[in-house]
Amino acid sequence: LSRLHRAWQRNQQTLRHTLAGATDQADNYAQRANAVADAIARSREIRGDAFRMTVDGHAASTRADAGELIARWASTNQHVAAVRTLPLGELAGLGLDARIRYDPTNGQRTLTIALRDVPATPAELPLNAVTQDASPLIRQLEHRVRDLPALAQRLTTRSQDALSEADAARHALTQPFKYATELGQAAATRAEITEQIKARHEQAHDHDHDTTPDAGQEAGHQRQALDAADAQRLASAAFPSPAPIPA
Repeated sequence: LSRLHRAWQRNQQTLRHTLAGATDQADNYAQRANAVADAIARSREIRGDAFRMTVDGHAASTRADAGELIARWASTNQHVAAVRTLPLGELAGLGLDARIRYDPTNGQRTLTIALRDVPATPAELPLNAVTQDASPLIRQLEHRVRDLPALAQRLTTRSQDALSEADAARHALTQPFKYATELGQAAATRAEITEQIKARHEQAHDHDHDTTPDAGQEAGHQRQALDAADAQRLASAAFPSPAPIPA
């Protein structure tokens, strides 16, 4: 029972960590979902001929023009953008931020463009490809804009899943140790047996001076036998078999 109780206590600690982590996750996903919902409310249509993009203050009404503007911006700002994120322009009414990321494993530099304040995956393309054809970046960004409603739904679902996990952990934490009664009884039995042994030895010490050697030896054997029996009872009290749980 003692081992079972320690395992239950460890599980309670795990549940507390699960509750805290799931609650934080639920809040994080909910905040991100709200940010996406806000972006959806501010966004404008860019499909087909409705395409409009601004790059470094210059407006583009075609994807080809936008690609050229991005290539020019990357060539001009590549050194500064490697140090810090820079505002690039606007697409679908949403701000764009750009950064050049360096990968030391292969020496490649990559231009990344993100929707500002939107938790969507940035568009990216190797810098040497951007100067030749930046249209893949534009296609990625258009896909990110079209995917915003689905992204909001995914984040909301993840928040709800995390809340469900937190609720399950919270409920589990309210459940008592199923063998609490048996453990309490075992503790009371151990305390009682310990007191009996202590009292017997104190009584024997008081009488040792008034007995003959043979009688004292016999009394010692009796105490040893009683101590052995009590030791067995202590062991049984310390590690009792838990009662079966009714089905």
